[in-house]
Amino acid sequence: MWAFSAASTYEPARRHYRLRRESGDRHAAATRHLFNKLLGQFHHCLQHKQTFDGVQAFPPLYDAAV
Repeated sequence: MWAFSAASTYEPARRHYRLRRESGDRHAAATRHLFNKLLGQFHHCLQHKQTFDGVQAFPPLYDAAV
C-alpha cells in the first residue's frame, strides 16, 4: 500500500511505476519494484544519516536525442 500511495501522489514515483508497466511488468510487479526502490533509498538515508532526496532517488529522464 505504501508504494501504491507513493505512485498515486508523488510524480517521480508515478513515472517510475509507469515506466515499469510500459516495460511489461504487471501491476503487482511494478508496485513491488517501486517499493523495493523506495525501501533501498530510505535504508541508505538511515545508514548515512541523510534526508531523503527525491531528485537523487529518481533522477530525471533525459531524451536520447539530446
